[in-house]
Amino acid sequence: VLQSLHDAEMEAKCCQDEIDRLQARLITLRIKQHRAYQRIDHLRSLLAPIRRLPPEILGRVFSFCSPRSGIDRSGKIHCPVVRLSQVCAAWRKIAQETPSLWSSLSIHLQAQPMTYAIQRMLELHLELSKQHPLFLDLTLTQGAEGAVGVLKSLVQHCSRWE
Repeated sequence: VLQSLHDAEMEAKCCQDEIDRLQARLITLRIKQHRAYQRIDHLRSLLAPIRRLPPEILGRVFSFCSPRSGIDRSGKIHCPVVRLSQVCAAWRKIAQETPSLWSSLSIHLQAQPMTYAIQRMLELHLELSKQHPLFLDLTLTQGAEGAVGVLKSLVQHCSRWE
């Protein structure tokens, strides 16, 4: 009986060892499968119909569907063209090379100070709009601390105002 018990324990241990080995192999295979699915997704994205559009056409599409950037009355920055440029490297390049996307700004400054984010957004738009005409909607309330900084930046480009 002791020998049978020992044999059964050894068989159970061998089975557990085999289960552990197979589970480790299963984990390895699942990781490999996940990587294969990621590669499939990447390769399929390369075949997406939108990739066949010439950059000039895609830039025009961006112009039609991208709302004006700016700062709302609460001081929140809205910059849809930046979001658009974060989709992929190709879209970023197209967005950065399409001045019309960066040439329309709506700025409402109240009592909030000129923050680095506001200054950076303004500089980015003025730089990437190149020599394209600027379409500005500027609202400054009395006591708007950031007004001087905004106006200094904008006055340098007054020849482009529309």
